[in-house]
Amino acid sequence: AADTRAAGAYRFELTGSDPVLLDPTPVLASILDDVAAGIPAATISARFHRAVADSVVRIARRAADDTGTDIVTLSGGVFMNRLLLDLAVPSLEKEGLRPLTHIALPSNDGGISYGQAVVAWSRRSEV
Repeated sequence: AADTRAAGAYRFELTGSDPVLLDPTPVLASILDDVAAGIPAATISARFHRAVADSVVRIARRAADDTGTDIVTLSGGVFMNRLLLDLAVPSLEKEGLRPLTHIALPSNDGGISYGQAVVAWSRRSEV
């Protein structure tokens, strides 16, 4: 539903350090304000996706600084969302990070199933 031509973005607050916590309060407040103001759902959706991508980048930047790596792995069902992936990857690259994404396996539970099958195959002689 996101209108990628729509302007603006929300911003999650990040707190803590181990783990980093993502506080949704400012985003939810902004969404409610936009709904009350009659902002179209497609604009709200775009702003929300930008907020999530921005949070991915900010958290990845922190983790990279803490660990000394520039490699970021984007995995999990959330990255089945093409818009989120398309927003996060170039933003991570602008930060000097190297995002890795799935190519041959899905980023969601299909990858877990594949991993389980590999473990079962490797243990086949133990059965």
